[in-house]
Amino acid sequence: MSSNVAALILSAGYSSRMGDFKPLLPLGGLTALERTISLFRSSGVEDVRVVIGYRSEELAPLLKRLAVRTIVNSRFHDGMF
Repeated sequence: MSSNVAALILSAGYSSRMGDFKPLLPLGGLTALERTISLFRSSGVEDVRVVIGYRSEELAPLLKRLAVRTIVNSRFHDGMF
């Protein structure tokens, strides 16, 4: 059965408040980003997309391997506001 729900994971920022790059932090044997994608998929959300920007060259191969579509925010340096 196909779901009408999609997930959009925002992962384009600097993670400046965290101190480390959040998407690649280890979390339960996976990266935080892999864990988030896995949770959506295990909940029946098939259409998962990730917005990337900062360090996108590191995230793109991982997301390709996971068959996740990406949206590139080329203006990530502008911040959220």
